[in-house]
Order: sequence, then C-alpha cells, then structure tokens
Amino acid sequence: MVLFMPQGRPAIPAQMKRDLLAEAGYRCSIPACRIPEPLELEHIDDWAKVREHRFENMIVLCRNCHHLFKAKRIDKRFIRHIKANLAVLSGRYSEIERRLVEMLYERGDESVMLDANDLTHLSMRNLLRDGLVAVIRPPQIETRISVPGNPIRTRTGADGAAYASGGRYTGGYELWNLTGAGRELAKRWFSAELISPDSAE
Repeated sequence: MVLFMPQGRPAIPAQMKRDLLAEAGYRCSIPACRIPEPLELEHIDDWAKVREHRFENMIVLCRNCHHLFKAKRIDKRFIRHIKANLAVLSGRYSEIERRLVEMLYERGDESVMLDANDLTHLSMRNLLRDGLVAVIRPPQIETRISVPGNPIRTRTGADGAAYASGGRYTGGYELWNLTGAGRELAKRWFSAELISPDSAE
C-alpha cells in the first residue's frame, strides 16, 4: 500500500494515517470504486490553501480517483459528501457491517447466506438493531462437527431416519438481505447523497 505525500510537506501523523485508512475500510473512499491499492491521502481543500493536516479535511483515494479529483473531474462537493457519509457510517457500523451492506446492495434482491451463530449476530448487531438488514432462517438440516472427546454418534430411529448426537452443534445458516431502510441507506451512500446520523440509527 502506497500512501503518497509530496516533498516539502510535513509528514502526516502515523495515527491520523491509520484512522483515515480505517475510516475508508482500507480501500478507496469512493463507493463505486473501492480499489484497495495503491492508496493516497488527499486534502479535500488543497494543501496550498490550508497548510495543515486535519482529519476532517483528508480522505483516502486510489491513485486513479486521486488523479481525477486533482484534475477536477471528480467534484469537491461529491468528495465532501463521501467524507461526511464515512464519518456517519464508520462511526456507527463496523467494517464487516459496511461490507455486508455493500455486498447486499450490489446483489439487489439476492440474499447472502451466513452461518447462523452468535458471532455473526454480534458482528452485525448495529445493522440488526437499526433495522437495516433482515434475517431469514430457512428450514435446514442440523449440522454438527466432531470435537475431541465428544465424537458424533449416529443411530437409526424407529422411523428409519438417522439421528446424530454428540459433537458440537454449528447452527446451520441464515439468509440475510437489506430491508427497505437498509436499501435506502445504501442507495444514498453509493450515490454520495448525504446520510444524516439519524437515518443510520
């Protein structure tokens, strides 16, 4: 990952670099791009004007988007909206939650299958709490894995079906999709329309 800084400027503090990268999800901040490298840090209001590194005035762009922004082929207002949306989204949702919203939005009405377990729900807790995703538990076969000291044992029941015991229950899977509110939030994010903090809660 290359983080370009022209000569003659003071170095961007290491913590600020880390914070900017985390805010952008270690990819280009422009939702339609999201290229992971090479990445460059850009001042929204030009360095020559502000002469300082402020988190609120900096954004992570891939080399191509950076070039387009400098050539004024990407509008500064558009970049400001993206930065404002990143502040709202990264302040509320984890990187994995934001990536799930991206994936679901790109797939349209197609659901994503995820493991049905507490860790998945914990990882997506804010999306669930805010009603931005819907979870469907389809009928499924119980899934078990063998663990040391507790192997899977099977038996045939009176009805002729096989039954398992022992091992560890893994929980099967669930289908996840965006709700109407989740789709609206994603639409605003991907079109760089401002997202109010209230609409993300």
